[in-house]
Amino acid sequence: MQAPVRLTSAHLKYVILTITLLFSLILMGLNQREKLQLAKAGSLAFIPAQRLLFYLVRMGEIYEENRRLRLANTRLSLEVERMRGLKEENQRLRRMLEFRERAPLQLVPAEVVGRGPERATHSLIIDGGKDEGIKMNQPVISADGLVGRVIKVMGKRSTVLLLLDPDCKASSLVERSKVYSIMECDGGRCYLKGVPLYADVQGGDEVVTSGWGEIFPPGLKLGTVKKISSARADLLKGVEVEPAVDFTSLKEVFILQGESE
Repeated sequence: MQAPVRLTSAHLKYVILTITLLFSLILMGLNQREKLQLAKAGSLAFIPAQRLLFYLVRMGEIYEENRRLRLANTRLSLEVERMRGLKEENQRLRRMLEFRERAPLQLVPAEVVGRGPERATHSLIIDGGKDEGIKMNQPVISADGLVGRVIKVMGKRSTVLLLLDPDCKASSLVERSKVYSIMECDGGRCYLKGVPLYADVQGGDEVVTSGWGEIFPPGLKLGTVKKISSARADLLKGVEVEPAVDFTSLKEVFILQGESE
């Protein structure tokens, strides 16, 4: 779609000058009677023509003003988004710092720099490796809870297997009722395995690591009981858990390296 005609006051001067020159040339070739008739017709057409010219000039000015306003609005929107992003990052880093200060274990901070090549959706690459003392199978956590465990270590990079992967099972404990089980995830959905029908598990119960395994210490938050189904032929409850960590927005994590001194 073509842009509308835009006339400014400078353009209007050239238009009027051109029309005047053309009109003078026409008058030079007419007799007196024809000149009078033309002058009469011109006077009748002058006012509508003048209105049209000023209308075109005004439309051009409005177009330019709207363009400037759209540009200014775009710049303001970008600045608002930038400020919002900085605010969210500040809040996230503040939470991570507060968590690190109150945690009883030695933590090594690391930044998420990409997705793992082995399991594109179930692993992460972090910017810490052997140089920072990171080792295989060390737990990886965030301020929200358990993220996973280290499965590959290089000099300055490591691969973290997320809790979402079926190979990253965690021994679990329902905090309220002290029911023990194994939390296992498959396809992004997590469940407590081996919970008897008679076990006291309710929606909203907090689930943490039990410490029975060799990798994860006790008390790390795993999630919240989301859904329970009791009609099972194997006399076990079907317990679905909502993970505590939002794995899609992870930017910083901590590697757990043992008791602090």
